[in-house]
Amino acid sequence: MPTISARASREKVLTLTLLLHISPAVMTLALVLSLTTARVLRGSSFLGIVRHRNL
Repeated sequence: MPTISARASREKVLTLTLLLHISPAVMTLALVLSLTTARVLRGSSFLGIVRHRNL
């Protein structure tokens, strides 16, 4: 049955392309989230230090 094998290969290719397109987006989102959280945490402490220095 060549149709089933062709369908399976098509599904495999589709899933691979979806993973290739989705994984970078997920990685970038995770990186941005981690960077923003780190920046917010650092920013709050950094702002506190700057305020103390300015005062």
